[in-house]
Amino acid sequence: MDVEALQVPVSGVLGAAAELGAGLTAAQWTVLVCAAAALGIGLVLVLGGRRRLGSPTPRARLVLAWLVLALCPVFLVFLFFPDSTINGEFGWGTASGALAAYLVVWGIGIRQTLQAEDLEVREKEVVKRENTVASMAGEHAEPLSSGDVELYYLVDRPRRSIGLVPGGLSQVTFADVWVNSENTNMQMARYFDRSVSGVIRYLGGRHDAAGEVVEDVIGSALAARMEGRRSVPLGTVLDTEPGELAESHNVRRLLHVAAVAGEFGCGYSPATDIGNCVRSTLRCAEKLAQGTAGIRSVLLPLLGSGTAKGELDSIARAVLDAAVDHLECHPNARITKVFVMTHTDTELARCRVVLDEDERVQAGRAVKRATLRATALSA
Repeated sequence: MDVEALQVPVSGVLGAAAELGAGLTAAQWTVLVCAAAALGIGLVLVLGGRRRLGSPTPRARLVLAWLVLALCPVFLVFLFFPDSTINGEFGWGTASGALAAYLVVWGIGIRQTLQAEDLEVREKEVVKRENTVASMAGEHAEPLSSGDVELYYLVDRPRRSIGLVPGGLSQVTFADVWVNSENTNMQMARYFDRSVSGVIRYLGGRHDAAGEVVEDVIGSALAARMEGRRSVPLGTVLDTEPGELAESHNVRRLLHVAAVAGEFGCGYSPATDIGNCVRSTLRCAEKLAQGTAGIRSVLLPLLGSGTAKGELDSIARAVLDAAVDHLECHPNARITKVFVMTHTDTELARCRVVLDEDERVQAGRAVKRATLRATALSA
């Protein structure tokens, strides 16, 4: 780099600064010093005490910092442009002059800073959850027995939400429609199989005093809906009565979706397009809601992740993406809540990551199951 070449512009800048400084009055120097002091104090308040990346600055400190920082540009504007006029309209009235300029700068600054803080913390949480899921990948997934329901609200439609439900079906009493992941033959699992189909078949049946099933209500209803067919295409959805689930779990209707297909000697495998299965199911739920008053919520399993042993990450993304799409893209939809079952800690962690990465939703709060009620009960 040629040092001599820099001497002329540098000396020119210094000369201009010296000339500017010589032309300032004592009062103007005081204003300039105050502007610099406001900038310095504000930066200390914003940056001071940050322990590590991603740890949020206290909101009170950010508000105070911008109360000071906003003074700097206001001082400079009216120092070098003393004849400037600024008028502003605010929720409480109008303001003009230095006060209006101060309020505008403060409002813009604090809003942008808080949004940046929220994004930084959210990004850190996503990374943390991704690392948690990665660490679980090689470990045995621990089943969840129960827990609070974690709600995520749609950004553009905040009255609609996705809920992550930890644990099994037996403790869910707040969803109007339950979805059963079935095979293309619509052959339900045995009562004591560890599957959504088996649990629904058992809970929906009529039992004697010893707890034995004496009438296979759901299995019989589904067989009747097949109308003699041996199989149906993947993505087909059939609805049936809920059997005893209506009384015990407040279920209004069951939807059985063909999400897995069987092959001799190989077992079951999930549909290639799980998202299409979810979309077909939610369309059917909308038709039920239009014809039946009081249906507003649907409970979905992670289709194909059970006995079909589908890949968890792709299934979670397909199910949640299709659910969010439905809630966002149908302004007249009657279904406003979609709950997703997560049977293990790994499933719950993966679903959290998927929703945290989705800009269409924002994390809400965890709610106790007792505070959630089926639409029929809350009507």
